[in-house]
Amino acid sequence: MRISGIAALLAMTLTFGTSQVSFSQTSIKTITYSDTVKDYGPVITRAFEDLIKAGGGTLRIRYGIYPVRSAVVVKRKQDTPKITVTGLKNSKGKLPILRDTNSAVPPHHFFSFEGNIDNPTMVVKISNLEFVGNNKPYSKGHPFFGNENMIYKHAIGGINVKTMTIENVTIRNFYGRGILIGNYLGGKYTRKKRVESPVIRNCRIYNVWGYSKRDDSGDGIEFISVNKPTVENSTILNNLAQSKYIGRCGIVMERNTEKAIIRNNKIGGYARNIHVECDWGGHLIEKNNFSQSSIAVTLSEDCGQSIDLKDQFSPITIRNNTMVYNQEYHTYNIKRSPFSFISIHKPTFMLDGLQITGNKMTLLGVKKPVQAKQPIQAQNARVASEAVNTRYIDTKGQSNVKISGNSFN
Repeated sequence: MRISGIAALLAMTLTFGTSQVSFSQTSIKTITYSDTVKDYGPVITRAFEDLIKAGGGTLRIRYGIYPVRSAVVVKRKQDTPKITVTGLKNSKGKLPILRDTNSAVPPHHFFSFEGNIDNPTMVVKISNLEFVGNNKPYSKGHPFFGNENMIYKHAIGGINVKTMTIENVTIRNFYGRGILIGNYLGGKYTRKKRVESPVIRNCRIYNVWGYSKRDDSGDGIEFISVNKPTVENSTILNNLAQSKYIGRCGIVMERNTEKAIIRNNKIGGYARNIHVECDWGGHLIEKNNFSQSSIAVTLSEDCGQSIDLKDQFSPITIRNNTMVYNQEYHTYNIKRSPFSFISIHKPTFMLDGLQITGNKMTLLGVKKPVQAKQPIQAQNARVASEAVNTRYIDTKGQSNVKISGNSFN
């Protein structure tokens, strides 16, 4: 017998104290704000569990400012369905806000989706939401800074998933990582079981940073073992005037990541605005605006790779970007040594074919000799102005590099 659409939309009610949160019985579930719920972590977790039992579906979150004092973690080792979570704007176009209101304890994940490492099949889409962490500007009494026992979290994570799409999402004031997408296989240089073609588009990541002696936190976006990720039309800005401390990396592409497109973004306030390491190359980094750091892109590809892999790497292209450094390290008393806008850690065959073209590089507040504006050769010839020249591009003598059409101001 056919079930009517009206019957399928009958709601069931979950009660939390005196509050009521309504979910539909179909694969579309809706959460509505109630000021009597003190922690929406369990509410959202229950909603995802119901969707998974239904074989997948969409969670809608109506506009409101929701306290989230505990992590929402979705773990699936099998039967991993497609999950969508989206915010419903109010009449003024404002996004729902999920806020960590407990500043006394270390940050937790907001959403962490964790699939099967041996069979990554989970598909996740997140859109139209704002996440606000409990981080504060740096000070000597910062509650989390340098805590060696702290396990660093991410605001949004897709771990061991098939793919993930994040659109029109804002993340603010989070201590740790903003977005982490990756599969943890443990080995280097394999193309097996990677996250495929994730997309981060039209997002805003503000003042996400962290410090650890292990150098494992403080990134805006991190990709690990990902094929063809895209980040475009987004802002990843750790505003040093507000946060008072530099982040680790704006965007990280490492360990088996390949053919990323990083396009038309604003990225700033990180020790390395883009960091590339132990990957397969083939990345396109173009039309981005880099600021508040002396390093726009660093290529750290000296990962002990076998010469047998020589022909399996694709060239990286860095083109038509704008890079500006205005002595922010000095202005905000950040103890970092300035490096080049584009820097190679060590030469390697992995970087053969690297192209650096059409970029506009500007150093402000630095006395530059006239020679510094002359074209920089791939070998960084030993000239009187080399110390300043390599503040723009430092290839460390890497062979087979094309450098053309860049401007040095």
